Amino acid sequence: MTREQLAGHLGICSKTLQRFILKHSIKLEARTLIKPKVIQEILQKFHEIE
Repeated sequence: MTREQLAGHLGICSKTLQRFILKHSIKLEARTLIKPKVIQEILQKFHEIE
């Protein structure tokens, strides 16, 4: 899944997703697809905030 696809799934802008990732110190590899394990981590942290 790309960053844009994940942002669309969450209903937010890709720049908002980037700020969320930086704020929560989530490590992503540059220019690659986001791994499923990292996607689960992002989804869990995002839904804790809502």
